[in-house]
Amino acid sequence: MAMATGTDLTAAPPAPQSKPRGPEEAPFVPGSYPLGGEGGEGGETTLASNGAQASRDDERKARAALTLPDELLVLVMRKLDELGGPERELKDCSLVCKAWSGPAQRVLFGRSLPVYEAEAARRLRSLLQSRTDLRAAAKTMDLATPLEQNTVSVYFRRAAALLRDAPFVENLTFLHVGLSDKIRIRFYSALRVLPVETLTSYASHWPPLRGNHVVDGHADVRELSRLLCGYRSLKTLSLSGFSSYPGQLDPAACPSHALPTYYLRELHIYSCSLSDSTLFWLLGNSRSTLRKLDLGSCYGLTAETLSAALTLVGSAIEDLTIAMDLEDLSTIAGVRPLETSLLQQMSRLRRIHISTDQIFPPSVLLDLVLLPKIEDISLAYPTFELGQVKQAAEALPPATTLRKLYLDAWETPDLWTDTDRWSVSRAFEGIGVELLLNGLTKEDVERAWYGENLGDAWALLEGEEPVCTLSGELTKLDLRV
Repeated sequence: MAMATGTDLTAAPPAPQSKPRGPEEAPFVPGSYPLGGEGGEGGETTLASNGAQASRDDERKARAALTLPDELLVLVMRKLDELGGPERELKDCSLVCKAWSGPAQRVLFGRSLPVYEAEAARRLRSLLQSRTDLRAAAKTMDLATPLEQNTVSVYFRRAAALLRDAPFVENLTFLHVGLSDKIRIRFYSALRVLPVETLTSYASHWPPLRGNHVVDGHADVRELSRLLCGYRSLKTLSLSGFSSYPGQLDPAACPSHALPTYYLRELHIYSCSLSDSTLFWLLGNSRSTLRKLDLGSCYGLTAETLSAALTLVGSAIEDLTIAMDLEDLSTIAGVRPLETSLLQQMSRLRRIHISTDQIFPPSVLLDLVLLPKIEDISLAYPTFELGQVKQAAEALPPATTLRKLYLDAWETPDLWTDTDRWSVSRAFEGIGVELLLNGLTKEDVERAWYGENLGDAWALLEGEEPVCTLSGELTKLDLRV
């Protein structure tokens, strides 16, 4: 292609000619000219526009950098919940911004979810179906509610449907009632697949009805036994009220051919029938893992069975509560108290509470204060002998771990004299042990005498130290009583 002659390609381009803008011309729109287009003004405006956009991008990146990940927000809000903050605070957190909404709602759902009505079960299920991200947070559910007998079927049918949409429940509380075959299959099938670690069941004593006919109530207890056999990850089991028809725990309901395989850390049994080997069946494989055992107002046990159970788990127990009388152990008159040697093997025991007439003799205090790790002793007996309590104070080693000793004598509210109570309290206080006698501390005894806390002045009044030292001549002494 021919090139035009007389053209100097190395010459600089001619300077742009600026012309004044007339009043009839349209106003200039920033960014309307490309960079390097007409006039330098257009290029500068475009640069300013791009700079503003870059500033906004930097600001957005800075805000993103300051946004905490959901995991940290959940930890912060969970700590707020653990510190006892009201539920309203978490609800307020969920309204702050979109980034806070999800974590706050997950922490709220991590609390115990009370489901006390059939309509509440329906609404909660609908919410979990629409918000699948909250399913993993729903780990604690309370289905233990006093129901009218004509609403049982509807409630448990909806509760079964709810549990199918809450597959991560680990802590479960439910009311054990007699159910029809159809509802029972639905409800316990939904329970059986849950990864439950803490189970609490309260038994209701309604006879299960089908129409106007009472059906086999033991079928529900056998279903509970099958449930326990399937919960291999169960750590805490609490049963209450399984003492009469239709919720009676007995060998027929706890089959010997099927045993639980869980390793419990805590077992709480209240107002239950524990005849024959039921207690051993409930312990499962917890011989070396059980740390807390709580037996309250249970019957059907024999002294031999309870002794064998304490021997089985005694070396692992750290917390023991027994609230039973001798008549709970046997219907035969003249049954003897348990041997205190059962407690001597409990080398890990830290806390013990015994409320009884004579299931252990009162001299058990002498054995308990010598346990190597004991911290808290609470005994409720008809009465206590002054000599045995003084003997226990003298037997305490100097490096004792005991910090609290509560002695409650329900048949003798005015246990011993004021002087005896004060002297025993002072003996335990001298070795760092807080003593309460029928709820009274040493200071309470002093206030009852003089209306004020005299503290160390008691030692002076007892004559162990001189009341005062006179350096000069006594001229006047006025004593008024």
